[in-house]
Amino acid sequence: MTAVVVGVDAGNSKTDVAVAAMDGSVLALRQGPGSSPDKLGDDAAAGVLDGVIATALTKAGAPAEAVASIAVFAAGLDLPEDAPRYRAALERALPYRASISTDNDTVAALLAGTGGDPGVVVVCGAGINAMLLAHDGRRHGYLSLGQVSGDWGGGLALGREVLWSAVRAEDGRGRATGLVGLVLDAFAVDSVAELSMRIRRGEVAEAALVDLVPGLYRLAGEGDFVASRVVERLVDEVTGMVAALVRRAPDLPDQFPLVLAGGALTHAPAWFIEALTAQLRSVAPSAQVRPLRHKPVAGALLAALAEDGRDGYGARVLADTAVRTSGR
Repeated sequence: MTAVVVGVDAGNSKTDVAVAAMDGSVLALRQGPGSSPDKLGDDAAAGVLDGVIATALTKAGAPAEAVASIAVFAAGLDLPEDAPRYRAALERALPYRASISTDNDTVAALLAGTGGDPGVVVVCGAGINAMLLAHDGRRHGYLSLGQVSGDWGGGLALGREVLWSAVRAEDGRGRATGLVGLVLDAFAVDSVAELSMRIRRGEVAEAALVDLVPGLYRLAGEGDFVASRVVERLVDEVTGMVAALVRRAPDLPDQFPLVLAGGALTHAPAWFIEALTAQLRSVAPSAQVRPLRHKPVAGALLAALAEDGRDGYGARVLADTAVRTSGR
């Protein structure tokens, strides 16, 4: 019986599971529904994960007893107690005699982007976070709990800013902007105020504001003043996060990777990435700024292999999980 490892990237909206042989060759990739314990609760999230892992193992032709290690990186494991608590839930729920490790999903993106080498990742999905892997193996990052931990950015914050600006433009408190039309068209409402009321009543999920981000970029690229200011704030925020991290690890090697991950960055237009790159180089001149070219679940596989004492197969894992970056 050939042993395998399992890597998991468990997000709010989807879960990616990968199964690899001990030489790093990927045997199966499977996507399922979101399984963030922060959204579903530990036991329900573990139940979802159990089903997706079982399907991936079937696709790989690997029996349950072949699993040597499982590395789970999940959205919402932000506080020190979260990862150990969720690992205990997984150990109760998953029917495998395997070592199980758990961590925040930002770590998976970091490992996928740097291959385990020192570097920095900025993840701008629904929320925003950044993390640095230092030369000595220590990780530096942020709490990423939203506004209460000083965060701004990510698709939801950008969508809220679009709505805020559009409301004020519509009622006269703010400057005129094409963001009003963007909101009306995106949600098929007669006024921006109507959308605000529908969100308040629970008729529209606030999370749907993430869908406004592509239009925000488009209007900023066309020169809309208000949209441009929002996008400039995102550039400043990402740059500030990176600058603070780099100051914590002054021994980063030359030409270290600075990886941009999450849909709000990997799907951003080229002009935005060029502007962001230019500003990032003002605080990290030796950084190699690049979009994440691999599924974050690749980082989970690297961790699962390392857990089993096999950390020399990163190149194969990354080759098998490479993806085309959209929006560039």
